Amino acid sequence: MFQNIFLLFRKHLFPIYKEEKQYSYQHSNFTSTTEGRILLTTEKPGTIENITLRDISLGYSYIEDPAPLVIKTTSSQFPKTGSEARAARAAVVADGIRNLVVDNLQIRWPGNKVPGEWQHPERIEHGGDRVIQQDYSQPRQTEFSVFWGRNLQGGYLYAPMAEPSNPSQEKFDLQHSSIQIKE
Repeated sequence: MFQNIFLLFRKHLFPIYKEEKQYSYQHSNFTSTTEGRILLTTEKPGTIENITLRDISLGYSYIEDPAPLVIKTTSSQFPKTGSEARAARAAVVADGIRNLVVDNLQIRWPGNKVPGEWQHPERIEHGGDRVIQQDYSQPRQTEFSVFWGRNLQGGYLYAPMAEPSNPSQEKFDLQHSSIQIKE
């Protein structure tokens, strides 16, 4: 089991970079059973450039609503800014990226009940000390779009096999972005 992919570039963690941008990251042939999201973001005014995610398959046993967790986050893993991205309800969340390629994303949403192995009575927050108790009576705390993006310049999204968790959700939720959608 794998919970999520989290990619955050912070200058103070990478002192070798003299500019507020990082370059070139590729991830391909990745299959995961998860309740989390792929989160790609940076602290402002930084940018991330040349990110490629190819042949990614996410299988959800349970959809956890990220919004309530953002408000009370104690973890230093997440920046204190960018809470809109951290609370976004989508399988893939990206903010502040130039030349992002998401190619062949596939998603399997949960069935009618949460599998027993995913029903942990208590969990400790990633990178923090807060104890989280979940309600597993339903496999979906919320619904997810396939992709949520802000401030994305260049690149493309190709996900013909991915649909939102509910037909009432937008497949792609994009604002202030020039990324192309290929279907």
